[in-house]
Amino acid sequence: LAAVGEAGVAPPQEQLAAVAVPTAATPLVAAVSSANNAAEEVATGICVAPAEAAGKACVRVGWRIEDLRSKLRASMGRPLVSPPFSVGGLCNLRFMVFPDARDLVRNARSRDRKGVYATMIKKGPLYGSLKLKADCLEVAASLSFYLTVGSVRCGPFTYNFSESAIHGCDDFNIDWLQQIDAVTGNLSVSAEILDFTAPTPQPPLRVITATIGADSNSS
Repeated sequence: LAAVGEAGVAPPQEQLAAVAVPTAATPLVAAVSSANNAAEEVATGICVAPAEAAGKACVRVGWRIEDLRSKLRASMGRPLVSPPFSVGGLCNLRFMVFPDARDLVRNARSRDRKGVYATMIKKGPLYGSLKLKADCLEVAASLSFYLTVGSVRCGPFTYNFSESAIHGCDDFNIDWLQQIDAVTGNLSVSAEILDFTAPTPQPPLRVITATIGADSNSS
């Protein structure tokens, strides 16, 4: 079940702090600690830190995509996939960036697709999708989160990842090229995870067995 989000401008740089790992029954935001103000780089280009989104405490996971245009040219339309990361007991999460959210390349004639794609990356507009992939969760989990591209945020969204491994925002209604850093060519995307809930483990069923006595008819 998805909550339809609205695009908005992300707030300024948020205060960062350390993250403590919660137990399976603990909401994710309850694990946020204010022990220090440093973000933790958990994988190449991936940083995790407590933050605030739309006035709500969250855990922010940011992915710095270096030289976005070069990576998109090399991918030839296939999605960009981040290194895996873990947040609060949720393991092997990944970002996925789909560069053709409005199927402009797919709907072009076969002989024109390469040129359409090259123009889209070089001059724009580039309409992309940003999604979270969670295909190796040890328990079924429902996540509530925002997604942010550059300075534009959508959400919040709430999805049950036991129903599908990939969920997110299909179209931010922006030209992604306008969000690229003009000096480095990098693009920053992020997920502001508000909470996750896992089902409460149910106690095993008790099986009661009875021993049947000897046949009463036997002599």
